[in-house]
Amino acid sequence: MIRDILFSYLKTDVTVLEGDDFVVSVLSTLVARGPVYVITAWNPGDERPSLETNRARNEVLRDDLHALGATPVSALGSDPDSDHAEESWACTGITEDVALELGAKYGQVAIFEITSTDQTVIRCDNSWRISRRNS
Repeated sequence: MIRDILFSYLKTDVTVLEGDDFVVSVLSTLVARGPVYVITAWNPGDERPSLETNRARNEVLRDDLHALGATPVSALGSDPDSDHAEESWACTGITEDVALELGAKYGQVAIFEITSTDQTVIRCDNSWRISRRNS
């Protein structure tokens, strides 16, 4: 079971808004500034709130990121095997610990850390992490 969860997160395609278009996260100019943490407030735990509720929660998360001095950029986490996607925020200038705390605050299982070489999924309680090489 946990193995299935790990691999479902690992295969997620993360894109970041650059100008008017979403680009593969590794190609984002944010990566040059250090690790990019991608966090969402969508679909916490087993909940599946409405689009409006998910977006409202994500706006509160954005406000939290701003309060920490980060500049969040719109991102999407998409399942390559379906049309499921979750709106998220990509940001630099925060630590992994802060990103994990925010993920946990918003009921998330995991966050993403993107570098020029890897996409890592980190469970919010830091009990596991799994990476894949960026292509």
